[in-house]
This record gives sequence, C-alpha cells and structure tokens, in this order.
Amino acid sequence: MAIDVVAQKMTRMFDNFDTNRNGYIDEADFFRPAAWIAGRLGHPIRSEMHLQLQGAYEKMWSHLIPVDADKDGRITRAEWDQGFRQMSSGDSFALTIGQATSILFDCVDTDGDGNISAEEFANWLCGHGVDRPNAVESFRRLDRRGAGVMSKADLKEGVVEFFTSQDPEAPGNWLHGPWR
Repeated sequence: MAIDVVAQKMTRMFDNFDTNRNGYIDEADFFRPAAWIAGRLGHPIRSEMHLQLQGAYEKMWSHLIPVDADKDGRITRAEWDQGFRQMSSGDSFALTIGQATSILFDCVDTDGDGNISAEEFANWLCGHGVDRPNAVESFRRLDRRGAGVMSKADLKEGVVEFFTSQDPEAPGNWLHGPWR
C-alpha cells in the first residue's frame, strides 16, 4: 500500500508549529519561535531582531487564519490537514506559496544578506523543536547545489515540493525536518 507522503509532512509541520504541544496551533505558538531564535542569536526580547522576527511570524499567522474552519482562534490537526489540502489544490496556490516563501525567507535570513545559511536554517528549525543534527541534515538535503546557502528561489523549490510531492526522496520533504 502506498503511503501518503504529503499527509506525513503535514503532520510533521503541525507538530513543529504546535510549540507548546497542546494539540492545536494558535497565535501564541508563533511568538515562541521568534523569541527563541532571537535569543539564540544573542538578541534580547523586544530588540530590533526579535521584533523583525515577530513581525514575520505575525504575517505567517495571518496567512493561516483561513485554515481555522470554526473560527475559534486555534487550528486543530484536522483543520490543518484539510486547510492545506484545499490550499495546495486551489488556483491561488502559486500566489500563496510565493507569499509564504517570502515571509519564511525573511524569518530565516536573520542576517539579511539575501541567502539562508546552514546556521540560520538550523536555528529556525530548532526554534520549532527540531534537534540540531536533524536541522543540519534538513539543510543539507535542501541545499541541492551544495552551495552552503539557499536563495529565495531555492527555498521556494523546497516549499513547493514539501506541499505537493508524493516522492519519498524529494529534498523538499525535509523543509520541516525529517518527515517520517
């Protein structure tokens, strides 16, 4: 029997964003990673870096609000799965992915040099509960050119693969850490 690779990746992504592990995602789950990543980089709470990261996470949250089907301010695992399946099969998928990639890129490119380094990517994933060895391996898999950095185009390729590919070996599967 064939496995549903996309469903497994959606489960992993939900688990990463449910930062307090209470079984649903709400806006508070988007404040924790920004604070963790800023702190990891030596920037205190309310610093310019923290506020920039927080702003990027707030944008990410605003894109997720439509997934909250019952409008109770939190997203259940079922809403998450259904919402992303609908988004990835709709006509606006390319636009949504482009916007989401830009927001994600801004979150992860913490030094603002226009590329995501292995360290920046690992810090981002660790902020979502992925252990450092798996975060480093995720970057290695996503860095298709072996350049040691990812451009926005490289990241978008991984994001599209993450949401659409049923190929168990696709590099984009590693966007949120190991998916199986």
